[in-house]
Amino acid sequence: MKAPTNNAIKWINESGKHTVDGYDFDIMKAGKGWILTSGDEAADHKTLKSAKAQAAEWISHFESQKSEDEEPEQEFSSRMAKALANARGAYTKSVASSGKASLHNGDTLATLLAGCEPEEVALLADLVCESPAGTHAAKYAKLNQGQVRMNSGNKIRGRIKREEILESTVIDLAKSNLDTLKA
Repeated sequence: MKAPTNNAIKWINESGKHTVDGYDFDIMKAGKGWILTSGDEAADHKTLKSAKAQAAEWISHFESQKSEDEEPEQEFSSRMAKALANARGAYTKSVASSGKASLHNGDTLATLLAGCEPEEVALLADLVCESPAGTHAAKYAKLNQGQVRMNSGNKIRGRIKREEILESTVIDLAKSNLDTLKA
């Protein structure tokens, strides 16, 4: 028996209480070759074995009933990989300042800054944070261009989130100070 999906166990348990030879049980967990049912200690060995065999049959039946059209569930190496893959589907396509294809989350700030040079985003971060010109560029000088842009953008986003500046003010600052947006 291959390891069942959580959907199979959920479906089986939602279909009501299960009884085999007078033993009422729910499937608690299951893995490749093993099944843990509720109340395992209350049943004799033969009844428990019958219950687990029935549970394995139900799981097998559920797994085999999956639609042919249904995409197989993608396996991920971690929860983070799964979260990133799910988020990636909601991204908006854009073009980076280098001319390469890029993605962003589609909000107003991301759309505004799409295509801006990292130095411009650092300058905007200086303006938003009310720092002397060049502060963020100097602070992030050891980083690559993508990291400079990301960190500067995060500074701007953080100020907006903490309500230290309005998003509309950031847009006005960007449009009046960034060469890319002046055109």
